[in-house]
Amino acid sequence: MTRSWILLTGLLLTSPARAEGELSIVGFSRDSKQVLLREHGELLLLDARTGARLDSAPKNERGHRAGDDLRPRGDRLVGKGITLLVDEAGLVQLVRGKRRITLWRPEGDCKALGLLGGRRSPSRQRLLLLVRRSCEPAVAPLAVSLPRVAQRLLQRGTALAHHGKLKEAERTLETAALLSPRSPQLIYRRACVAALASDGARALAYLRQLKAMRRAAARRLLVKARFDRDFRLVKDSAAFKAFLSE
Repeated sequence: MTRSWILLTGLLLTSPARAEGELSIVGFSRDSKQVLLREHGELLLLDARTGARLDSAPKNERGHRAGDDLRPRGDRLVGKGITLLVDEAGLVQLVRGKRRITLWRPEGDCKALGLLGGRRSPSRQRLLLLVRRSCEPAVAPLAVSLPRVAQRLLQRGTALAHHGKLKEAERTLETAALLSPRSPQLIYRRACVAALASDGARALAYLRQLKAMRRAAARRLLVKARFDRDFRLVKDSAAFKAFLSE
C-alpha cells in the first residue's frame, strides 16, 4: 500500500506546474494578500490568507508579482529556502531540518495526493499550492498563510502551558518560531513558558529580545510582564527586578 502510494505521488509530482492546462498561478498582489490565477483561460482572484474566491478579478495580469516558483523534485516541492511534501496521511507539510510542520490537514476523506507546483509570495509569508486531492477530480489551489499557521501553534502552545504541559508547550512554540521568528507575541509566550518552568535566565533572554525590537507591540508586552502571573516564580529575583527597572 505504501509503495503504491509513493508511486502515485511520484507520478503526480512530475506533472507540469501548470496543472495540465487546467490551472496556473499568475502572481500575488503587491501586498501579498491576494493571488491571481488563470483557470481555463479566465482570471480568478483568491484571498491569499484563506483561499476564498473573491467576487471580482482584474481584466489583466498587470501589477501582480510572480514570487518564487515551487517545483516538484522527487517526492517533494522545493523552492528558495523551502521544502514541502505530502505524507502518507494526506497532510501537507513544510520541512525544516528534521522537523515537519503541518500546513494543511485533511477533512474527512479529502486527502491530499500530491503537489503539482506552487508559488511563494515576494513577502515570503504566503504560499499558493496546486494540489490534487482524493475528493476532487481536478487540481485545486491551496492557499497557506504561514503567519496564520504560526498563530495556531501559538494558541496551542499557550493552552498547553496553562494545562501545565510545559515541555510540550515549548516544543510547539519552538515550531511556531520557525515560521514567525520575529513575532513579539510568540517571543513573549516563550518567556512565559520559561518563567513557569522557573528558568529565569531563559525568560529574561526572551524579554531582552523584545526590548531590542523597539516596536510598540513589544513595548506593550514588556509592560504586561510586570503584572503577568506567569512570571510569579521569577519576578522576585534580582535579575528580573533589575531588568524591569532599566
